[in-house]
Amino acid sequence: MNKRFFHFSYPEPQKQEKLRLHALRDGDAFAELAAALYEQDDKYGELILNFPLSHDNLAHPTLGPSDLLVLTTRPPLNDDAFDRRYIKRSGSELEKSILRAVGLYFSVCRRSYLKLSEDMAAELKYPNRGEIQFTMYAGAYYKRYRTPYTRSREQHRWERPPKSSMTAAFVLLTRLWDRGPNFLNAFGMDGASTLIWCYLLRTVYPDLLDLKSPRFVMAEMIASPVPELPPTLSFAKEWSINILLDHALK
Repeated sequence: MNKRFFHFSYPEPQKQEKLRLHALRDGDAFAELAAALYEQDDKYGELILNFPLSHDNLAHPTLGPSDLLVLTTRPPLNDDAFDRRYIKRSGSELEKSILRAVGLYFSVCRRSYLKLSEDMAAELKYPNRGEIQFTMYAGAYYKRYRTPYTRSREQHRWERPPKSSMTAAFVLLTRLWDRGPNFLNAFGMDGASTLIWCYLLRTVYPDLLDLKSPRFVMAEMIASPVPELPPTLSFAKEWSINILLDHALK
C-alpha cells in the first residue's frame, strides 16, 4: 500500500471575519519535514485545512493506518481567548483526536507556559525543565522553569535560565487511534523556533523522524545570533541542541 502524508494546518488569526486560504501557519516548517518524508518513500496526499467547523467542511479525507498526518504547529491543547497569540481550535473530531494524543505527554501546553505529564517529566535529563514559562515578545525563550510533581520546596522553586536565548522544541510520533493514521507533530514554541527545529530535524536529526520508531522527544535549543538577512537556514547548525528526553513509544 502506498504511504501518504498530509499537512494538517491551522489558519493564522485574522482581523477580518473571512478566513483566507493562503493565511496558514508554518508552511515552511512543513516543507522541511516533507523533504525528509520523501526520502522515506512517502507520497504527499494533500493539505487539510483546520478551519472552524461549518456546513462546508464537516468531512476530512479518510485516513488509514498507512497514512501520516503532519502538524508543524504547537498544538493548542490549553489555548483560550485570553492568551496572547492563542491558536483557535476548530472542534473537529480529527483535531480532538490530535489533542487527545498530545495530552498524554503534556499536562499543559500553551504559548506562555507548558508542563509535561508526570511520566514524561520523570524521565527528563534535567528535571527542572518539566515546567516552563516562556517570554512572549522577541522570541519564545525561557522566562523561568522548575521541577514539577515534587514535594520538595527547594526543587519546586522557580529558576531563571543561565542564558536568555534558551527555548524548547518537541517531536511526537505516534498513532492517533487503533488502525488509524500515524501522527507527526514537530514544533517549537513560536514560528521561528518551529521553522529552525524542523530544518535541524531534516539536516541533523533525521533519525528522530523515523516512522518505524514512535517516540516523544524534548530538545533544548540555545540560539546563536541570527544574520539580519540570511539566504538560507544553515546558520541554525551553529545553535546548541541538547536532547533532554527521547522516550520510545510502543
